[in-house]
Amino acid sequence: MGSSGYPLSPFPKINNLNSIHEGEQGDFYYSHEPSFDIYHFNSETGQSKKLIERTFVIDSFSNNDFVVRKTGIYFMDRKKIKNNAIYFYDFASKKISYVVASKDNYPNVVISEDEKHIFLIESYDNNSKLLLISASD
Repeated sequence: MGSSGYPLSPFPKINNLNSIHEGEQGDFYYSHEPSFDIYHFNSETGQSKKLIERTFVIDSFSNNDFVVRKTGIYFMDRKKIKNNAIYFYDFASKKISYVVASKDNYPNVVISEDEKHIFLIESYDNNSKLLLISASD
């Protein structure tokens, strides 16, 4: 990308990184093997800290299982085997709330810009499909 004119910035090495998302003001949120917990990386201070402890364990990789928005993070977790759901971590209150159940272990999750729609790509029992969950007005 450096040759295309986009500036490249150094980023600290994070071993076994699974997924990383950029937040507001240059902050980053990431998960890494083996825990899949979600961490916050402050690009100004170079400091990382764990925000969300997750209970699920899946192979040595993760997919698009959390989405960062201005007010918080939507993420997948499994509190008990086959009891999967999407949760929301609120940046202001630092609290986690339940959003909606999901029968798949860890589908790809996409949240619409207005946060009124959740798209899930589920592949439970080798039967992939796209689901749309709409918030009630």
